[in-house]
Amino acid sequence: MSNPLARLARDTAYNLSAFVLGVVGFVLAVVGLALGIGLLFTVVGVFVLAATLYVARGLAQLERVRMARLLDADVPPASYLVTRPGDGWLRRTATPLRDPQSWLDVLWAVVSLVTGTVVFAVTVVWWAAVGGGLTYWFWQRWLPDGDDNGLAELIGLGDSRQAESLLMLTIGLAAAVTLPFVLRGCAAVHSGLASALLSTRGRVAAPAVPQASAA
Repeated sequence: MSNPLARLARDTAYNLSAFVLGVVGFVLAVVGLALGIGLLFTVVGVFVLAATLYVARGLAQLERVRMARLLDADVPPASYLVTRPGDGWLRRTATPLRDPQSWLDVLWAVVSLVTGTVVFAVTVVWWAAVGGGLTYWFWQRWLPDGDDNGLAELIGLGDSRQAESLLMLTIGLAAAVTLPFVLRGCAAVHSGLASALLSTRGRVAAPAVPQASAA
């Protein structure tokens, strides 16, 4: 059984890095596609599109490694179209353009920004609720006294600092208890989409493992 703290750390790292990789992948894919399509009337467009697909392929492979290392997921090797002996230089260059998995990699580079942003935001908010709620009693003393109503007063728990401190502590404890499940759910959402786009063809292409016959 894995260490719960190590599991939490890996889920956190996976969710936070999903946003960074999502931004990088989205920018490279959109710019590469726009430039390549715009230049398709020349052979340069083919090279640009092929380069974009290779970049998306590298980002897809990085995501497979992340799922295997951080989430302990069973990730099959990717199945890509390869060149054949005798293919001309243009056909070899355009091979990624004829490969369905390469286009799925590009699709992942684009849509991963959506789920990456969501899981990043939820992870940051939950960790902030844990840290802020559990330590509010300590740094509350340096907050200025004002006329603004606190959360405890707004929900009818009183207007004292003690009531506010107890409420924030309760929120922090609730966030701490639910943190592993929330982060695990976020990782499952992001990796689920990644698995559907990046691993489905690999699973279909993988040879079946023969069953041992009964004696």
